[in-house]
Amino acid sequence: MENTEHSNRKTILIAAAAIVVTLLFLMIAIFTMSISNKSASSKDSKKSASEELTPENPEQPNQQSDASEVPSVSNGWKTYKNEQFSINYPQDWETNELNFPNGKPAISIKPTVNTSNSSNVILTINIESAAFIDSFKQRQQGYAALGFKNSKMQIDNIEAYKLRGSLAPKTASASASAKAIQTTYILLKKGDEGYVFDYSYTSSGIDAQLEKIFNRIISSFKFIQ
Repeated sequence: MENTEHSNRKTILIAAAAIVVTLLFLMIAIFTMSISNKSASSKDSKKSASEELTPENPEQPNQQSDASEVPSVSNGWKTYKNEQFSINYPQDWETNELNFPNGKPAISIKPTVNTSNSSNVILTINIESAAFIDSFKQRQQGYAALGFKNSKMQIDNIEAYKLRGSLAPKTASASASAKAIQTTYILLKKGDEGYVFDYSYTSSGIDAQLEKIFNRIISSFKFIQ
């Protein structure tokens, strides 16, 4: 009788131990699956954020644009410099200092004589507050509704935010109906200041030659230490 009771107790203890071990394995499996799902969700989230900053349709250069190489800075380019920054621009372009309401330095850079097929060619650089840059970026949904695409770039080793698209001209004349204002905004923050690069031109499409020149000008931008 005692042997039978002892055997039953042993069986119950073994069964209980087996249940506990099973529960432990089940808890470990559930925990592992939870970690795996969170990791996958994090990867999907990062992928979505990356895709949001990538233009859906690559910009196609205007086939009628001049595809010749842009002269290098060492080949006759000039330099503009003030207390905040310096920037290079082509020999046959000019700079003008502008008077903005905030009293901070602002300049425009444009061709002295326009030799491209595009018109109204101009680049402006002005200084705003860092808060202005943040508010501008928050309005990106409005620009997205207009077909603007956003991306990121580096200017003087500082991350910048870029918006690019086209706007219909205000005139409704038939001669201008086929053209649009190709517009690009580039924004960056340095300390409590924000820098706004705004270049545009009127054209029936992307002017590859002008884009090369603008990119070369902006890439030469340097802060004065």
